[in-house]
Amino acid sequence: RAIEQISDLKLGSGITDIGGGGLSCGVCEMADRYGLGVEVYLDRIPLKATDMAPWEIWISESQERMLLAVPPENLDEVLRIFEDEQVDTTILGEYTESGKAILYFAGVLVAQLELEKLFNPPKIERTTNWRPPELEEPLIPEPEDLGGVLLRLLAAYNIASKEKVVRRYDQEVKGQTVVKPLQGWNAGPNNAAVLKPLDDSWRGIAVSSGINPRYGQIDPYWMAASAIDEAVRNNVAVGGRRISLLDNFTWGNPEYE
Repeated sequence: RAIEQISDLKLGSGITDIGGGGLSCGVCEMADRYGLGVEVYLDRIPLKATDMAPWEIWISESQERMLLAVPPENLDEVLRIFEDEQVDTTILGEYTESGKAILYFAGVLVAQLELEKLFNPPKIERTTNWRPPELEEPLIPEPEDLGGVLLRLLAAYNIASKEKVVRRYDQEVKGQTVVKPLQGWNAGPNNAAVLKPLDDSWRGIAVSSGINPRYGQIDPYWMAASAIDEAVRNNVAVGGRRISLLDNFTWGNPEYE
């Protein structure tokens, strides 16, 4: 509600989430977006562990933090709104015209980096050799104990019920989950859910996923294609109509074969 009030009153000039990479990403991305620099005072950051080094404070991820850029003349009003809504707030620093990220800890300069080099770094040119995998169709003899094979398959982590994992997370945050992760007879896990974010509308948001990791040992391209295919089908199965895709890349290290 605090963010909604600040937005409605036009008290802020920028906002972003602080995800992977911690403050280093959110703070610098916002500065680069507007062609600015930034000064940050790392000793002001609230910490869960008090023995963290400055560089750890700068890059550590902590979920559910948001970064706001607020003009000085609006700062008191913004702080009042956060206090009224009982939201912890910290003034990290200020944006400047320097084009640099300048970091201080306990009054000591600990880092200084030109943002141009951070967001437009030199590109490495590599020479690659693509060797298609040489695979043969496996010969799979028919087992004598089909029941035993079935039990072993059902016990495999990739096939067995994920209910224990699913129930470790709260799917009822804000009470907006309509189609839940466990559905149907015996509460079977699925790979799609539907959220109802607006109180005055029954329009929902369908969220789905897809993955087929072992396919990558045969053909990485078609592994990715099959993951998209699965995610789209899961989305359609719960009523999705307009679909956007988010890729979650995990790259291998090109320095190693």
